[in-house]
Amino acid sequence: MKHSLVLSLLLLLGLAPLASANEPALEGHYLLRGKVDQGERYRGEARILRRGEGLELVLRRGDVSLRGPLRPAGAGYHFSTESKQGILSSLPFTGTQSKTVLEARYRRKGSVWVGQWRMLQGTTVVSSGREQLRVAKRRIGAVRIAISVDWEGRELSEENLAAIERFRARFPEVPLTHFLNAAYFTKPGVGSGAGDAAVAARIKRALRPQDELGLHLHGWRSLIEAAGVEFQRAPSFWGAGKALKPVGGDEGHEVEIAAYSAVELERILTFSKETLRARGGFEIGGSFRAGGWVAPPHVLEGIAAAGFGVDTSAVPPSWHEELSGLALRGRIQQLWGQVRPTTQPYRVQTPKGPLIEMPDTCALADYVTAREMTTHVREALAQQRRRPDGEVYVHLGFHLETAARFLPRLAQALTALRADADPRLALETLERSAARVRADLEAEAQAKVKESEKIRETRGLPPPTFHDAQPKTAKTAKPPAAKP
Repeated sequence: MKHSLVLSLLLLLGLAPLASANEPALEGHYLLRGKVDQGERYRGEARILRRGEGLELVLRRGDVSLRGPLRPAGAGYHFSTESKQGILSSLPFTGTQSKTVLEARYRRKGSVWVGQWRMLQGTTVVSSGREQLRVAKRRIGAVRIAISVDWEGRELSEENLAAIERFRARFPEVPLTHFLNAAYFTKPGVGSGAGDAAVAARIKRALRPQDELGLHLHGWRSLIEAAGVEFQRAPSFWGAGKALKPVGGDEGHEVEIAAYSAVELERILTFSKETLRARGGFEIGGSFRAGGWVAPPHVLEGIAAAGFGVDTSAVPPSWHEELSGLALRGRIQQLWGQVRPTTQPYRVQTPKGPLIEMPDTCALADYVTAREMTTHVREALAQQRRRPDGEVYVHLGFHLETAARFLPRLAQALTALRADADPRLALETLERSAARVRADLEAEAQAKVKESEKIRETRGLPPPTFHDAQPKTAKTAKPPAAKP
């Protein structure tokens, strides 16, 4: 059985050269079906991913997984993998250093790719067969991971920027959602053209074309006052009576943004977006996270009023043991006590419009270990396989200001997950995940309307009146109960 897992790779090796410019891109999720000559039939699944300028193949068949780059080679593509337990250990012969050659010839037959393949060691054909690869007619879900960066607005140290650059070099295919902070530009002494350019250049070192830019807000005095709002010194993350810690001539990082009204927050958030665009050239999208995850209903109202459609301040309190004894932990418990690591996205209604709440399911790397992150994702994969057509959303992340210390935890977790080579694992920006959630929620709502209409027709009831169609008073939704 095992050698058939390797053989199912071969169809993929010849696909790209056969596709014309008018045919769909190769990237996507596929179902595999094949037969080894004079052997067993087999099935599996694969995902072809865009990785930088090239393609990567992820294959899973039973409990064996493989991944590696697909590189142009002659009339086809060549697959290679660093796994010592992948191709070589699966071959039905013994040998150590002998070169193994994979050959394939394929043709398009309707919407299916069909082909013949053979595997050689030297001049000896050790296996051959036929295989088909087709896009699934039914929906195939995935575990969709968004990885975010909280830019605290404190400082842009060389140590932490270099840590992110090393991470980007190691994982060039991973998109990040950056929650940028305008306070870098309002710090004392930065308000000049040269200062702005230097700040923007340092931030851009961490950005890549596939990334998303969102907004992060802490209660820095320089930012609050620059927005024309009176600065508040409390409540603090650390508790009543705790003095604010000055940083670089500024203060207020630990002040809850909930200290400000919805109207004030709209003004601060709008000013932040304008500052990042005008002084740094950063176009902020529709995603937001509150400093310290502190986002009660009036904060969500201010977020919506400022034009954001996605919030990711909801977080499971269970990850924050390190905050024991501090006011912030109690605040997180108060606000998000019903949120679990398995809680999925949900809609929030505010007086200024709806938001999609995308829970920060695994907090940030400062609070969780590499093993906890890896286990969190693997449990999500197990949950997704119980409902193959469904999506499961996971959120990982780190702080810019502690990247040198804690980003290696995330790198270690991603390395372990990459070795798993599960084709149902998808990395994408938070914005892309939220768009998928929004579409699914709208489709679900439309299905309920159609079902209601069908019931009315069946029972001979009249169509709904205008009064029947009026929405109830908008309330902030509670997160759905976490599934086991």
